[in-house]
Amino acid sequence: MKLYTHQGFDEFILCVGYKGEMIKDYFYHYKVMNSDVMLELGHPDRTESGQ
Repeated sequence: MKLYTHQGFDEFILCVGYKGEMIKDYFYHYKVMNSDVMLELGHPDRTESGQ
């Protein structure tokens, strides 16, 4: 998919069946799961994320 995205494609159709929810969950949370997160102890209301 990364190769196709590099070529300009930005929409994909995935036929999912068995464990399809796991695949959907992966793509739904992709950005969160692949980003760095920094927490500053003593300031629970302050978080920072980046890539």
